[in-house]
Amino acid sequence: MGTESISTANYAAVIADLRAKRDELDRTINMLEAMAQVSSPAAPAWNLL
Repeated sequence: MGTESISTANYAAVIADLRAKRDELDRTINMLEAMAQVSSPAAPAWNLL
């Protein structure tokens, strides 16, 4: 096994880790956005002018 294949395996592992973290962040963002929509009060009347 050459150095290049080890490096490629390391890159693949890093990419997989970053994708998993991205998925986790996407789920967290979606949850927070849903919570913000539920807890946000109705728009004030002055905002409708």
